[in-house]
Amino acid sequence: MTHKHQNIPAPAEMTDAPHFRGYSIDQLRYQIVLKSLQREYSKDKFFANVKKTVNSTPFGSSGKNKSLLGGSAISLIMKGLGYADYALLGYSAFRTVKNVFSIFRRKKK
Repeated sequence: MTHKHQNIPAPAEMTDAPHFRGYSIDQLRYQIVLKSLQREYSKDKFFANVKKTVNSTPFGSSGKNKSLLGGSAISLIMKGLGYADYALLGYSAFRTVKNVFSIFRRKKK
């Protein structure tokens, strides 16, 4: 039976390298401090994003964006609309209400 993976000898430059004896205690301490700082930075960044998300909840009145509609997504959308957009929204709402009332006003046979 032949094996798919065969032992391949290492290149000559790899065999001439000195034997690795491990890290010094200072190098290990440095790596520990570096990883703990990275973890703290990631945790702070995560909690800042969570706080930003909680403060900008749709349909809520929390955070600094308090307004007439509670700082919700609806108020942000309504701020960006022009007169033509309001007219189209009104027309669409009128047609929807008209169709709903026409269902209830149908003549019974």
